[in-house]
Amino acid sequence: MLLLTFTLHAQYTVTGGDSPPLLALDDTPNRQQVYLVYGTENVSLQYTSVSSSHQWYRFKAKAIEAEPLAATQQGTTSIFNSIEEGYGYFVEESGTLPRYIWIIDYSKYAFRIQDLKVTDHAIPCDELWLEGTAEIPPLTY
Repeated sequence: MLLLTFTLHAQYTVTGGDSPPLLALDDTPNRQQVYLVYGTENVSLQYTSVSSSHQWYRFKAKAIEAEPLAATQQGTTSIFNSIEEGYGYFVEESGTLPRYIWIIDYSKYAFRIQDLKVTDHAIPCDELWLEGTAEIPPLTY
């Protein structure tokens, strides 16, 4: 009989930016989360585990090409503060499969609305619709 054990106690926390970070995607089967932040100033990633032995990494396209990062360690929690938009981050810890966090700074992806108009589709003063066209850049991870 094959017995697999996964540590489920480890977790990431994303804080900072000009507004609260938003968890845009939680893809648990693929161990991946995508967070939207507005500005990367004061954004930090925190990782809490069951042990104090773990290492942060950052990657641009492939996790296998990740570079190690220095983080502040406080017991079983570590904090990484030098966040850059457009990178994936993860922590490698013995006995666990890594979970990946991707950070997107949506302040860099402004969209432009054109031909905005107000349309009254239902009973007057009951419903209001805004219609227009928009150029929205893709947010990729």
